[in-house]
Amino acid sequence: MIRLLIFFLSIGIAFFLMRSSDPNAVASIPWWKIFLAMVILSIGLALSNPRNRGLSWNFRSMWRSRNDFFLIFFGFLLLHAIFLLFFLHAPPVLSDVSSRLGDAFGSEEKKASQKIENSVRTGANRSGNWLWNERTIRPLPRKTDLKPGNQPEVFLQLDDPTQAQQLLKKGAYISAFALGSYDHASWMLTPKISMESPSFPKRSGATYRYEIFHAADANGQNPVIGLQGLIDVSISPLDRRGDGIAMLPPVKGSSGYRYFGQSRPVNIDDLSPLDKSPDPTLVPSAWLAIPKENNLEARLRGLAAEATSSRNLRESLTQVREFLRHECTYSLQMSNDANIDPLENFLFHEKRGHCELFATAGALVARSLGIPSRVAYGWTGGSYFESANLMIFRAREAHAWTEVLIQDVGWVIMDCTPASSIGTGRRAPREEQPFAESSILPDDPSEEALSTRPPYLNHAIIGVIVCSAVIVWILSSARKSSSSANSSRKNRSSFSRKYFQAFSKYCEQAGVRVMPADTIRKLISRLPRKPSWAESLQRYHYGIRYGKKATDPTTEEALQTACEKNTP
Repeated sequence: MIRLLIFFLSIGIAFFLMRSSDPNAVASIPWWKIFLAMVILSIGLALSNPRNRGLSWNFRSMWRSRNDFFLIFFGFLLLHAIFLLFFLHAPPVLSDVSSRLGDAFGSEEKKASQKIENSVRTGANRSGNWLWNERTIRPLPRKTDLKPGNQPEVFLQLDDPTQAQQLLKKGAYISAFALGSYDHASWMLTPKISMESPSFPKRSGATYRYEIFHAADANGQNPVIGLQGLIDVSISPLDRRGDGIAMLPPVKGSSGYRYFGQSRPVNIDDLSPLDKSPDPTLVPSAWLAIPKENNLEARLRGLAAEATSSRNLRESLTQVREFLRHECTYSLQMSNDANIDPLENFLFHEKRGHCELFATAGALVARSLGIPSRVAYGWTGGSYFESANLMIFRAREAHAWTEVLIQDVGWVIMDCTPASSIGTGRRAPREEQPFAESSILPDDPSEEALSTRPPYLNHAIIGVIVCSAVIVWILSSARKSSSSANSSRKNRSSFSRKYFQAFSKYCEQAGVRVMPADTIRKLISRLPRKPSWAESLQRYHYGIRYGKKATDPTTEEALQTACEKNTP
């Protein structure tokens, strides 16, 4: 009973060490947990072995059974490495087989839905738009050398497919989060506003209803995603961290998110000449704050004065947008040799940078005009596949843009990045497949570096498998050789002796058949007549076999002679 308890206790402890909240995260279990679990299992099996006499064992007994311990240990190591290699490579293969079967036997609608689910479930790491620290702060990079990938990140299906062309023409902006506080070259979350949700009676334009799919972020950064101007969403409960960020509830495993949304996006081109900015006293001061370090405030106001020549709000915002597009160049590389403030370098020195710098410049110049602003992060462009009524947004289409607050209208898109550099929405040709393998691979081989799996992992696992298999084979062979040697030694020490052969012949002559499993005592009890020398034979045999008595050639010769001379 105690041995059984030890066995189950070792299994329970090992399971606790090896468990993971994500069934697909086998490779993420720390190596020390794997090692400790295997040691505990090995010790548990060694202690629960019924061949061991008692549970008290010292170092000497442990050393004698070291081969068994190492055999169990490396056996577990071999099994774990095989399972690890299987879980690293089998899921994509099995998923592909499942997809092929679905393509062969499923309906068109079911095929598209299943492929979306598979892409969401096996999605790669998301783009850099998903990075902020624990205080929800996103610093502007001083130097950049960005290489965006091509993996799908967001999927959107419109309830009304006829709206697809309108959305592509207008520009599809998928918003994930927005940051409204700017200080020391960093965007930060604006705290919650202690007021009722504002209404925007003048927010006009088409309302889009859709279903959206996206993977769950491994770091837990999972905000609500939807078309800009989100009105409603079908998932709850939401954790509203502040203005611009509403976090989704945790999702189990790696199934990703799938929910419905409703949005009414608005661009500055949609504004009326009569629209105006809200009263500055009624909005958070963070939305109007301008950095004062390095004389940036005065220089930004100078840019605003240089860029605008109209008192009309819509025209002023349009002029700011076009001014930045003309003055600065879009580039994924920024050297910033002087290592100065990123925004100062972008506006007044190098004058090149990526979308986040254009959005930051647009937001701060707008604040110089007294217009509340923030920077939104997400995607723009997208590819529309008519056969599946599906829009796909990829990592290369990750984007940041300025949003300005307009009275009775709400947050409005003001994208200051040059139009030629913005991901433009397109209607995919009919022959192009939304889930073609080539469309999911990175554009550039260097994108393989984005993978969280070390490049040497497969070789290391295969090496562990080979080494463990060799060690297990060697230990098993040694164990079998040892068992055979012990058995042979025992046989040679007693049953192969001449007195025992003579006694066996005596039993055969007496009509008693000698079987390999028969003992001396059993054979003597089956004899028709017990000979006078039987007691001496039995006492000597068990003495040298199980006791500490030394062999005596004279005694053995006398016993042999007695067996041969006396006939039954």
